[in-house]
Amino acid sequence: MFKGTAKKRDVKQKLKKKGTPKWKNVVAECELLEKRIPKETPPHGVAYYRFRPKEEVKEAEQGAKVIDSCDKTLIKIRFNDLPISKCTINGLFKAKFTKMTEVQRTSLPHSVGGRDMICCARTGSGKTLCYLIPVVEILYRKRWSMLDGLGALILVPTRELGM
Repeated sequence: MFKGTAKKRDVKQKLKKKGTPKWKNVVAECELLEKRIPKETPPHGVAYYRFRPKEEVKEAEQGAKVIDSCDKTLIKIRFNDLPISKCTINGLFKAKFTKMTEVQRTSLPHSVGGRDMICCARTGSGKTLCYLIPVVEILYRKRWSMLDGLGALILVPTRELGM
C-alpha cells in the first residue's frame, strides 16, 4: 500500500510542469494586478511614458531611469514597470525583449488598462507586442483554459505575421 502512494506522488510530480505557479499565487497575483491597473493607467490622450515636464517627475518613479534633455525629461521604463504578470515578464525576458520601443512605451499602458488602440508605426517598431501582451494578460487574469473555448481571435494580413 505504501509503494502505491509513492508511485502516485511520483507521477503527479512528473506531470506538473517545472516552473508553473501554484494556484494560490496566481489568484493573489491576479487580485494585485486588478488593483494596480486602474491606478497606473494614464489619462485618455496622454502619451504617458514619452515625455513629462521636469516638475511632474516625482519620487514615486525612483525605479525608472531619468535622462535630462532641454526642458523635458525623458523617462525610460521597462516591461517590469507595467502592471503585467510575472509569467509574461519572464517570457519577455527569455525572448530577450528587455527595452521597450517608443510605440510600446506609449501604447502598452493604455492597452493593458483595457482601452482600444490604433497604432501606426514603421515596420519592426514592436507593434506586435502592443496587441499580444494585453491579450495574454486578459486571458491570464480571467484564468482562461482550453475548456473555455476560443480566447482570442487575431486577424493579420500576412501568413508571416500569423506565425
